[in-house]
Amino acid sequence: MTRTQFLIVEDDGIVALDIKKRLEAFGYSVVGTVNSGEKAVEKTEELQPDLVLMDIVLKGDMDGIEAAEIIQSRFQTPVIFATAHVDGKRFERAKIAAPFGYIIKPFRNRELKITIEMALYKARLDAEHRQGEIALKESEEKYRILFNSSSEAVLLIDVATLKILDGNKPASTLYGYI
Repeated sequence: MTRTQFLIVEDDGIVALDIKKRLEAFGYSVVGTVNSGEKAVEKTEELQPDLVLMDIVLKGDMDGIEAAEIIQSRFQTPVIFATAHVDGKRFERAKIAAPFGYIIKPFRNRELKITIEMALYKARLDAEHRQGEIALKESEEKYRILFNSSSEAVLLIDVATLKILDGNKPASTLYGYI
């Protein structure tokens, strides 16, 4: 089984090293550490980590909240905010970014581990949900093709009301409506 891979986004080198050591002690793999939102987006695309642990206040023009929105929408990579910043406006912006967790620095190992495990669990559920949606769309498309390409008249009828819900072209020709 492969180890869960993290990207750390932290502009304080000492804090980044501390987080890296903690994650590795938990058995996770750290595939990279960057200090800006721009680099976070770039490295997420390049390294495809399983999870990004990101500060909100970063070097550069893009803060962690903006970076998280891009990372989650473009790559479907979950982001946990690990920050010392909890002021009202920033927190409201962070909520809109829909992080998979929000942990306040300094944090204890137990808090970090629980936050990570919950985020990974939610990410797995989200991935399964996306896969289910894809499979459903594919199934619906196959049904629609089969339904429309049949040379036989096919009607879809609500058995409770006996109302015709749908019909293909041969049914329309045969029955004169639909």
